[in-house]
Amino acid sequence: MRVRLEGGPNGFPDDFRARLVNSLEPKIKVQYGCGYEHFERTDESRTAVDGDVVIYRWTAQTRIAE
Repeated sequence: MRVRLEGGPNGFPDDFRARLVNSLEPKIKVQYGCGYEHFERTDESRTAVDGDVVIYRWTAQTRIAE
């Protein structure tokens, strides 16, 4: 399944935003910099050239504990 991550901090790379996942979990956590970016699934989807894409929106950022 293809998903698209939207929102997040400035500089969050576009190549991190398009993802392939095995299942549509309610949340996705992506390691970025010194922490994690958290995204939650929405009811939105978009039609792309190679199929539908489910949209996840950014909700929070957490730091990696040292």
